[in-house]
Amino acid sequence: MDSRLNRSEKALATYERIELTHDRHVLLFRQKLREISHQLNLGMAAKTRAVMCATELAENVLRHAGRGWCEINMTTRPDGTSTLQLVVQDQGHGIDQLSHVLGERFDVETSALGTGLPGVRRVADFFHITSKPDGTCVRVEFLLPSKAGL
Repeated sequence: MDSRLNRSEKALATYERIELTHDRHVLLFRQKLREISHQLNLGMAAKTRAVMCATELAENVLRHAGRGWCEINMTTRPDGTSTLQLVVQDQGHGIDQLSHVLGERFDVETSALGTGLPGVRRVADFFHITSKPDGTCVRVEFLLPSKAGL
C-alpha cells in the first residue's frame, strides 16, 4: 500500500505518526491533531471538521481492519496553498465496491460499512482514497490560513 505524497505535493513537516491498534490511539490522534491545529492557527470550524474526520477514519481502521497507522502532516499543494494533511492507513483486506460505499445513496440502514466515508469526503477540503487487497489508505486535507506557522 502506497501512501506517499503525489509528485506535485511537498511535505513541509510531519508532526506525528501514531500506530492504531487500540481505542486509546484514536484519542491520542485526536489530541495531537487538536494541538497541531492550534499551533497552525486553524479556525474552529476547520479544526472541528479535521477532528471529526480523524475520529471516523481511525475508528474505521480499528473496526474493519484491526490495525493500521495515522499521520499528521503539513503539505504544500501544486498551487502553493498549504494544508494540514491526515493520512490514515489500515492493514485490512481492502474495501469491496468502493465506489458504492462512497456513494451518497449508500444505505446506512443495511450496512455500517462506509457510513462515515461519504461524510469525511464531504467535509474535507481534499479527499483521496485507495483500497487494495492489502489495505486502504485515506488522505484528507484542510486548507491552512496564509500565516499558519510557516
